Amino acid sequence: MSSPSWTDILDPSHKEKLKTYTEELFHFNKKFPLYSRRQNPDFCWKMILDSYLAGQILLKDSAHPMIADIGSGAGFPGIILAVLDPQREFWLFEPNKKKATFLEYICWKTNLKNVHIKNKRIQEEERLLSCAVSKAFLSLEQRLTVSQSAFQSGAYYYHLQSLGWEKQWQKAPSSTRKMWSVAAIQKYNYPPLLSKRVLLRAVFQ
Repeated sequence: MSSPSWTDILDPSHKEKLKTYTEELFHFNKKFPLYSRRQNPDFCWKMILDSYLAGQILLKDSAHPMIADIGSGAGFPGIILAVLDPQREFWLFEPNKKKATFLEYICWKTNLKNVHIKNKRIQEEERLLSCAVSKAFLSLEQRLTVSQSAFQSGAYYYHLQSLGWEKQWQKAPSSTRKMWSVAAIQKYNYPPLLSKRVLLRAVFQ
């Protein structure tokens, strides 16, 4: 598998782990759906690039030593964040057993010692979170509603979103809107992503 030229923006220390991660994604997705099989081969690289660009912004904005990835799926953005910052701890919440097993395998394959896989729904977590992130877990208003019981007061919850996020947020129940303060941190873009993206930070009241 050849990597697109835009992977040149990756730090050399990150390339090998992300290359292995992508190869394993392609391989295992043929056996069970980690992501849509209808997507073209560049899809994984775009997902990684999205997580990589947003992850750098997030890690500068947050000083939290532990960050949870809620609805991690195939590992976006949790695996990429763990590669970017090996000094922090990352909890990846994924209730699907097959996907959670894949994440465990990836951590072993890439020697990521700073990742803990949580094979359960976020609502089942007993420890209140102070910092989390999501990329494609439900819609913005849905994830803020269903997960709010897992956060402590003042917690940060980051979201990788398209620029139309405000329309999603307007659909949230009034009770959810009272509990969260949502703002855009920074827009980001790179040509293969085609459209601009934005990193949001929601603060739990």
